[in-house]
Amino acid sequence: MHFRFALRPARHPYPLKHDSFKNGIKHAVKTPSLGRFKAMLTVLAGLFLGPNLAWANTQQAEIALNGGNEDAQLFGLVAPNPGLELKLSGPLKLITLDFAEEPGDVWADIRKGFSIPDLETPAIKVRERALLKNKRLVNTMLQRSEPYIYFIAQECAKRGMPSELALLPFIESQFNPHARSPSAAEGLWQFIPSTGRQFDLKQNTWVDERRDLVASTRAALDYLTYLYDMHGDWHLALLSYNWGEGSVLRAVKKAQEAGLEPTLDNLELPLETKHYIPKLQALKNLI
Repeated sequence: MHFRFALRPARHPYPLKHDSFKNGIKHAVKTPSLGRFKAMLTVLAGLFLGPNLAWANTQQAEIALNGGNEDAQLFGLVAPNPGLELKLSGPLKLITLDFAEEPGDVWADIRKGFSIPDLETPAIKVRERALLKNKRLVNTMLQRSEPYIYFIAQECAKRGMPSELALLPFIESQFNPHARSPSAAEGLWQFIPSTGRQFDLKQNTWVDERRDLVASTRAALDYLTYLYDMHGDWHLALLSYNWGEGSVLRAVKKAQEAGLEPTLDNLELPLETKHYIPKLQALKNLI
């Protein structure tokens, strides 16, 4: 009687070199070892002991063969295809931490970055007194801002923008990312649908990026940069953010035609826009 059979190949015919992680993963060719010869004998013996037992013994032999080869595994995973090279590289510079330095405080960083000219008007004093009387509201807003304020302040700093802008979500939405206004403005920065689309904020059945921290912050700072470039003045840029650039340009033109400087007191503004900068200035003074 003649038996015909095929020996099942080992998973790792080319074990790894010991220095594999230095210059990418490479393989070294080795001659069949005594362990592989034993595995073949186990298969032959299994043919006389029944198919089930033969298969079990083959598996055990292969495990023993590969288990003895420590180079054939990467962190317990099957080694990659011999034709594949993985390049493992670390950071160019070591990251060091200075534990002697006191950790920074986001509010201290924001205070250092204040650069919009201050205003002093009776309306601002009224707003300050209102905030001081309603400490519960202020504390609620501060707690609500905790997951967002550091990121927004850092984005302002990266762009070299005044840190007062990081306080705008207090005025716009009380730092509620799900806030919605009667004019369909949404999110921390209160983008209306048309302005959101103008600054590439996706709005469809599945997603509304006006409520996304990263996307909406990027869009808001882009919009504020655009408004500042238009007016060359942060107060006018803030008024435009609230009321719209076209409306503010018309109000500025009307004041200039009357021989007046386009300041907050000289512009004809709706009530909400007239109180917009005093609200921000009062909060800034409190911080």
